[in-house]
Amino acid sequence: MHSHRPFDTPLPSKNWLNELKRNPLSYQVLNSKTFINKKIKLADWTCFLHHDHYLSKHELMRVVKRQRRHTPRTRISTASMELTVHIDSHAYERWTERISPCPSLSLLRIRLQQLLHLGRITLSPKGWGFIDQDILFGYKIIDQKLIIQTFLGRVSLVPALNNYKAVRRFISTQHDRLDLTIAPHVLQQQHPPLIPKERVQFSGNRNRYVLEEYAFTLPNGRLSTLFLLETIKEYNSSFQLIDPTNPHGPKLFRSVLYFLLEQGYQEFVLEHVLFHKQEAFLTAFNKRLAEGELKHIV
Repeated sequence: MHSHRPFDTPLPSKNWLNELKRNPLSYQVLNSKTFINKKIKLADWTCFLHHDHYLSKHELMRVVKRQRRHTPRTRISTASMELTVHIDSHAYERWTERISPCPSLSLLRIRLQQLLHLGRITLSPKGWGFIDQDILFGYKIIDQKLIIQTFLGRVSLVPALNNYKAVRRFISTQHDRLDLTIAPHVLQQQHPPLIPKERVQFSGNRNRYVLEEYAFTLPNGRLSTLFLLETIKEYNSSFQLIDPTNPHGPKLFRSVLYFLLEQGYQEFVLEHVLFHKQEAFLTAFNKRLAEGELKHIV
């Protein structure tokens, strides 16, 4: 009779790890509540047709981190999803001079409508707003239309825009004569706010989660994926990048592991659990293995 040998700690060698991956018993053990939480509640799942995938992995990580680095501002609120974004020709010209290259006004409008749906556009009742707490713009609302009239620039490139109230007062009296144009070589290095491939909102026993899937291009031209996870605990939130090729990152909550498991990332979840809960997993595996062999003998 052939029997599987038990696995010991410390962490198995690469060969033993491959054995665990091939053994169906590993995934039976992984599906226990010790390692994943199946009691999640989906709140929203959105797929974006016009998503970005042209960046390299390194560029994507840098841009995503920068987008979430800025401190939320007071006295402004997230724009209503019922609004329809409109951009006039003057605002489009200002975007191409101060924010980033963009091939057409229609593509910019589509991108901003998606950003509004993602909750990344915030508005002040005074007629100014931000995209990702970084890109400052002026607007008005008429009949549920968010009409963007001008883009002033990026706070990350022009720190003076942090004093946006003074800037807006100056522009209103000087008729937009303030020179906020970015040098061409700097402008060419800027990327528009990125749109994810998918965005999922779900909750576990205690926390809420927002998981965004971003695509990027490998050197061979194929596409791959990174996840941006926002974990919301009562009134605090934190962000974390998840690289499916690196299971040794910071420990993930069981609800997140279950969602990734259901999306086909079994090997990632298995290696992640082995990295963070090695002893508990191998103990459970060996127990199941012993029980199975005992049943076979009986």
